[in-house]
Amino acid sequence: MINNAQHFIYIENQFFITIADDTIVKNKIADALYRRIIRACVEKEKFRIYVILPLLAAFSDTNSVRAVFYFIMRSINKGEMSLYQRLQQNGVPSPEEYITFYGMRNWDILMGNLVTEIIYLHAK
Repeated sequence: MINNAQHFIYIENQFFITIADDTIVKNKIADALYRRIIRACVEKEKFRIYVILPLLAAFSDTNSVRAVFYFIMRSINKGEMSLYQRLQQNGVPSPEEYITFYGMRNWDILMGNLVTEIIYLHAK
């Protein structure tokens, strides 16, 4: 499906944890996204991937939140096997031209004060 996308890919994901050649993480979606971005770059295509993630993991345990963020950052842009690093090492100077990550938050004015709240995509 990713390989056949023509103009864009839209992903909503609770955890973007996908690391190439990792012994712990076996999810290979980053490999498919990597191949599609490389193809778009080589063929000079206008192609975008939009990934929507929660701003914070919905865990009460601080260590769990840290662990999730550690693996998300390793997947996106921290370390040699991250998606951004692999793209840059293979001819994509600005991965953000092809793939961007967003978190959603709602806001309002309540009794004269600005208030915000995280939007969880997987909220029940």
